[in-house]
Amino acid sequence: METIEVPSERMLEVIKQGSLAHTYARVTLDGQESTPLASALLHTDRTKSPTSTKKIRPGERELLIAAPEVSTDPERGTKLELRFEYDNLSMVCYSTFSRVAMYTDPTGVETRAWVVEYPKELYQIQRRAFFRVRASATDPVAIGMTIPGRFEDIVDGRGKSVSTRRSSPIRQNKPKSGEVSGVLWDISGGGLSFTLLPAPPFVISTGAELKLAFVLPGIKEGLELNGRVVARKLTAEGDSIYCIEYIDVDSSARVRRSHNLILQYIAKRERELLKELRLKGRWG
Repeated sequence: METIEVPSERMLEVIKQGSLAHTYARVTLDGQESTPLASALLHTDRTKSPTSTKKIRPGERELLIAAPEVSTDPERGTKLELRFEYDNLSMVCYSTFSRVAMYTDPTGVETRAWVVEYPKELYQIQRRAFFRVRASATDPVAIGMTIPGRFEDIVDGRGKSVSTRRSSPIRQNKPKSGEVSGVLWDISGGGLSFTLLPAPPFVISTGAELKLAFVLPGIKEGLELNGRVVARKLTAEGDSIYCIEYIDVDSSARVRRSHNLILQYIAKRERELLKELRLKGRWG
């Protein structure tokens, strides 16, 4: 995989800002490359650990990540790979598991965490497609979504808000109960994008919150997630592509399970894409 090493000064800033934002991450344990786990950057500090009163010696650091859902925590010293997105770039670093701790965020919420060694290097993945992967063109994924109780989240093609109440003229063109359907465009550990097909006579506004339901190829379980519209783009044909970020991924065991299955699908698609690129002679 083609990567660029991030300078040490920028590495400190990237991991610090990623931790402050509790950026979602993907953890892969050594020997378990086919089963990536959902996590998030939680905390890094050069002076004091939030899980201990012990001061860290100058130059020492540690990194806390949200403990993934596993039946058994890894043994101390287990190697792991950590991937996350920062400033629309894919980052990867390598570390080892140290211990389990409880992390308390600034609002007082406690989270079970893994303490891992602070990475020695951070790499920027040159090809972003190896984190956000396009859905298979030969096996399209239908995606259904519900906009719960948010009439103001539906606007017409002119950007004007449209009610979804029974008396609204848009009612003739829109399924009942705020339900719409589309086709998955691409997907990552932090979000996905889709097109609405056939294109309806309205658009979904930025900020709208959706309940998403779909089934990914090779995964028998139906997936359920909550998302928020963060952007809308247009294809060359004039179709809308809606960009969604996942929200409330820890709201239930089913949602957490769905997120983990998405990460497994991404790992599978990455391997498929890498194979395709190698066959085309575009990858070493």
